[in-house]
Amino acid sequence: MKLDYIIAPRGWKYTDRVFTEIKRPYTCIYFLNRDDDAIMNGTGKNGIFTFAVSKCAADIKFRVADYLRYENRHGRLVIAGADYDFDITSFIAEADKFTPPEKEWRLSDPAVAVHSTNPDSLKSILKDRAIKSSRLLADEEKSFITLGYGKLHEPPEYNQYVHYGPMASGHTEAIVLSQQKGEICTDLDSVYVPGARIYLDHHKMIDAGIVTRDGLHIGKVKGFIDLDQYLLDIITAADIDKNRASWTPSEFFEMANMIFEKRNLLK
Repeated sequence: MKLDYIIAPRGWKYTDRVFTEIKRPYTCIYFLNRDDDAIMNGTGKNGIFTFAVSKCAADIKFRVADYLRYENRHGRLVIAGADYDFDITSFIAEADKFTPPEKEWRLSDPAVAVHSTNPDSLKSILKDRAIKSSRLLADEEKSFITLGYGKLHEPPEYNQYVHYGPMASGHTEAIVLSQQKGEICTDLDSVYVPGARIYLDHHKMIDAGIVTRDGLHIGKVKGFIDLDQYLLDIITAADIDKNRASWTPSEFFEMANMIFEKRNLLK
């Protein structure tokens, strides 16, 4: 399928004006002239949902192709821009050519994925034996905390999915931190109350064909994730130190990962 995108005018920034001449839904991908691994997403004051990615981000070509394919499948045009001069059209063509189909394995796919949750939600997850999307929880009239649509103004179908991250990243704990603060917070040294890190067999999920790739996440699953099928382990703060009250996301994710690795090394 030919990717549906247009190149933004030279000098345009993703925080600039909207394209009133475009009469159908669209989002933006914006390349940043940075030497780090930055990946950001959200909707600015101009109302454009944007995936901003550093030119040095890991697996950038996979991410770019996945993002455009996902957006196009959902009927959205993509505006592609950059804050530096380079051939965006050639880069996208190469990314699309060398990125495998969504359901195929990739060497960069981590074996273990993590979904982090707050203490109250963990109780419901254990009872249901499933991690459910916010849309499904709403349909079941269950309480939940979500920031994606309210704060980031994500596209409407995002709440139909369960999102997760790589085990090696503390980003999933930042989500729990943000839920507790009521605003987006990525400071992993802030104090918060950890719930649990739920470790999932990512390769098995890919093999089952349930993983969707949107470029922003390593993957996500529509509806729910069945714990009886894909759960590897659950680690809470009490598993590390039941007497400790004060935690930061960086402390919890590092120590929880150490316990996970120790437990699973002995299996």
